[in-house]
Order: sequence, then C-alpha cells, then structure tokens
Amino acid sequence: MRRAAAWAALVAGGSLLALAAPAAAHGARSASTGARAAPACRPKALSGSLDLASSGGSATAPAGALLLRNDSSSACTLDGVPTTTVLSSGGSAIDLYEHKSVPHHLAPVALGPGRTAGASITWSEWTCPAGSYSLEVRFAGWSSAVDVQTGPPGYAGTACTSVGETVYVGPVTPIAS
Repeated sequence: MRRAAAWAALVAGGSLLALAAPAAAHGARSASTGARAAPACRPKALSGSLDLASSGGSATAPAGALLLRNDSSSACTLDGVPTTTVLSSGGSAIDLYEHKSVPHHLAPVALGPGRTAGASITWSEWTCPAGSYSLEVRFAGWSSAVDVQTGPPGYAGTACTSVGETVYVGPVTPIAS
C-alpha cells in the first residue's frame, strides 16, 4: 500500500504531489495567524525508507520516493528539500553531486503521528546494489540526521564504489494514506 501511494505521487519533472488531502489537513501555515500548526520535526521522531525502481527501463537510473514517517505521538512539521548524504555500507560518504529541485512555492508539511511525507529521488548512472549504501537525510536547522537503510542489515555483497554520479532530490510533500 505504501509503495503504491509513493509511486502514485511521482510525476514528471521529479516532483511529488499531495494526494487527496487539503493543505490545512497537513498543517500548512495558518492564513489568519501565519503560525505553524505543529513544531518542526526532529530526526529522532522520524523513520525513513527508500522506495525505488528503474526509471525508463534503465538499471542505472533508479527513481522513486524517500519516505519519512512520524513515529512520535505528536504532530511535527517538515519544510523544504532535504539534503541527502549517501554512505557506503562501511559508513564512508560516497562522493556524488546532489541536485535539489526547489519549486517557487514550498508549503510546510505537518505530519500527524504515523503519517508519512515523501520527496522524489532519482539517480543518474547509479550502479550500487541495494544494501551497499544508506542515506543520511537532513533538513535545514537539524544537527543530526535520519538514517535510511536501503537493504537488510549486515550487507555482505559487492561494495558501492560509485563516484561522481548525480542524485536529484525534490521537496517534501504529504503522502495520502
């Protein structure tokens, strides 16, 4: 179900769209006060996952959604385009270029407990198998990250040695449940 929702949210150009939910339900800024409906999310309140498939039939162009779930008991807000650091299975940063897709108008996304938001993510010339890398995801103002695993723990396969590829990341948007 989550995979279907994530893929249904992808559109041409690498942006995610909110599906069947008005902005107010997701905590957009209040029109009357300008205040946020919920405080900023903190990394410890979130869990992350990656849902990828080959783009256009190419095994070296995986595309999909970076999903962030609010695991806390209270609502929190995400805003903007996350920064991703790709790590090898040994924990070393993999040298690549990150291109952020920043539309003119970004709205904050409030996540109630158990709710999920996503950001589109696409690689070019990516050859690393799932499990050989992980992601650290950060938003502006965070001093720590949400760790996102791409395969089962204890990966023992081929090491990720990609260098110089590009990862395209879009803004966070709500995912309808």
